[in-house]
Amino acid sequence: MLGAAAGRNPEWSPLFETQATLCSLLALKASVGIEIREAYLSGNKEQLGKYAETLLPEIKVRAEQLMNAYKKQWMHENKIFGLDVFDLRMGGLLQRIDTAIVRISQYVRGEVSHLEELDEPILSFDAREEGETKVISVALWHSIATPSVLAGI
Repeated sequence: MLGAAAGRNPEWSPLFETQATLCSLLALKASVGIEIREAYLSGNKEQLGKYAETLLPEIKVRAEQLMNAYKKQWMHENKIFGLDVFDLRMGGLLQRIDTAIVRISQYVRGEVSHLEELDEPILSFDAREEGETKVISVALWHSIATPSVLAGI
């Protein structure tokens, strides 16, 4: 599908590649946190081991593919300035994947008795308690690792 779109519109090829790699990454990443938590809470160490050995490394590969495609698109459309924000965000994602692999592996091997990060209840994405109507703006994508944006808030 990418080939056909890029073939008809070669000047837009970097954009199509970026979107294809993003979709490929999100196809796995969108639900992995929920799946890992479910496996952990049900005590399924075998499934957790599979996540640490195969799924999380594949997500890392796809994240790196997205990074490469995005950088190619960025340089096609812009100067280098500003790409550092993307590097910070994606570097953080790659490190979080590595940490998840290590922590899950430690748990599966019995080196740690529990994973505190998975024992905690999941917070609402907007920091609301159930029944509240107010919205608190915290940790939004646009305000992370970007001092120039933070200054305007």
